[in-house]
Amino acid sequence: MQLDIQRGAVHLTPEMEEYIRERADFLLAFHREILACRVSLNGPVLQYGAGGAYQVHIDLHIPGAILNASHEQANDLRTAIRLAFEAARRRLVGHVRSERDLRRTPVGA
Repeated sequence: MQLDIQRGAVHLTPEMEEYIRERADFLLAFHREILACRVSLNGPVLQYGAGGAYQVHIDLHIPGAILNASHEQANDLRTAIRLAFEAARRRLVGHVRSERDLRRTPVGA
């Protein structure tokens, strides 16, 4: 799987990059044919009266589809990454289930 990490004004330590790689590799347990995973990191976004939150967006490229995980926001970068990968896992599992159900549906039903 090709992993592309896009940093928008976010400093990533080698440990944080490794954490992203581990989370991306974990997704392979749910779909072996993930072609690419693009992780976009932005933040912190300034909000009125508060600090900022990190935003993480994940695009998974699989044969026949591109799955997008919604933006996940958190004040801690590691938490934002974890939440985004959990959202991506849910999207991936849902896609796999729908594909499986399509294959099981008898013709003419």
